[in-house]
Amino acid sequence: MDQRNTLVLCDTDEKYIFRLDEYLRNNLTIPFTICDYTDTDNLQEAPDELVNNAALLIISESAYKNCTRCPFDRILILEEDGDDSGKYDICTEGVYMTGTGKYQSMDALVRKILAISLEHTDTICGGAARDGRLELICAYSPVKRSGQSSFVHGLAAHLGREKKTLVMSLETFAGDLEVDNTDRDLQDILYFFENDPGRLGLYLQRAVKHMGSYDYLLPARSFLAVKGVAPEEWIRLIEAIDKDTDYDNLIIDLSEITEAFTLILDRADHVFTANIDDPVQTAKMSAYTRAMRLTGHGEVIDKTMVYEYPLSDPAAGGEAFAAAVWNMSGERMSKDALSS
Repeated sequence: MDQRNTLVLCDTDEKYIFRLDEYLRNNLTIPFTICDYTDTDNLQEAPDELVNNAALLIISESAYKNCTRCPFDRILILEEDGDDSGKYDICTEGVYMTGTGKYQSMDALVRKILAISLEHTDTICGGAARDGRLELICAYSPVKRSGQSSFVHGLAAHLGREKKTLVMSLETFAGDLEVDNTDRDLQDILYFFENDPGRLGLYLQRAVKHMGSYDYLLPARSFLAVKGVAPEEWIRLIEAIDKDTDYDNLIIDLSEITEAFTLILDRADHVFTANIDDPVQTAKMSAYTRAMRLTGHGEVIDKTMVYEYPLSDPAAGGEAFAAAVWNMSGERMSKDALSS
């Protein structure tokens, strides 16, 4: 089955089309080709190749009313006098049409586009070409309340300024962001991946929250959903994120709850471990280090960058702190490579 890979945008308002085009290009990880029209006469004469490859025509209500005919069979009309009124809902064997509010947030519009895409199995769902492979970054510490999650989000904000970055939390009862029960989370992605693995890119794109320079997948509502996943399934999920999305970095906020704990750490390109300068916490770090080496995972310790998050001074943490730790890690890896 040929995959439809084009989003066609049409509005006589050139500024709106420019903003929508720019937002889609910057925020979609699905490799859609985007084609813009500001003249309805030209749209009506669109070449057959474009019409046949169109996953969706996204057209303003006024522009649609100017058309005497529309050659596209999947249409999202941007209603200018309301939101999802239902007056454009048509679903026949040959035509799919629905409406949504033109003046809602761009993020809400993207979610609508992705929801429609998931209804059609011939919509492209694989990742776009990118330089290199996915870089896997893990944060884990046996020391609790050590600022691990704060470090993860600071690092994601820093790396996301240069490359597409996704944060995935495997913590139990994570509370770094309020979980809205109406949102998709890691538990949903695990379910979709088990039942429809070939369309992970679309499901993931619809689930993530945009956090400025990076994307964040909300943690699972139940730790049992994470605990019950087989180790090889986590590796398959990471490989699918590499293959079916265009993320450059995947940062995992890791905990021991997953059975793939050591597999994920072994696979990671970078590992960051928070410590607290306290005799009890230092003893925990020593026990963790010793256990990893005795069980054949000494390479994890060798590639780990240990840091102390400034818990007593939140202003000294955040993105700037994480960026400094990241740079120190890079310098250390460069020295290790030269000495080997």
